[in-house]
Amino acid sequence: MSTAGEKNAVDRAGGMTDVEHAVNVSAMAEILGVSLNTLYRKAALGEVPGVRVGRRWLFYPSVVKDVLNRPGDPWAYSTASRAARRRTA
Repeated sequence: MSTAGEKNAVDRAGGMTDVEHAVNVSAMAEILGVSLNTLYRKAALGEVPGVRVGRRWLFYPSVVKDVLNRPGDPWAYSTASRAARRRTA
């Protein structure tokens, strides 16, 4: 007997449905059109959602795109701006 989670991943014919796989840094950087160093930095700062497994970063493209396309607070300070304010204060 299958659970509700398994029903979402496998259809009645036994084939896989829309299951998204995590991609590595190089694939995600190519999807976003940024350099590897930029993606590593943004992931370490928490600006790009990712999962660290040992020394590797893994990303779900749909989650990353949703977060980056989400409208932000226009009055909020950026992470870089907050860090610069701390250094000068």
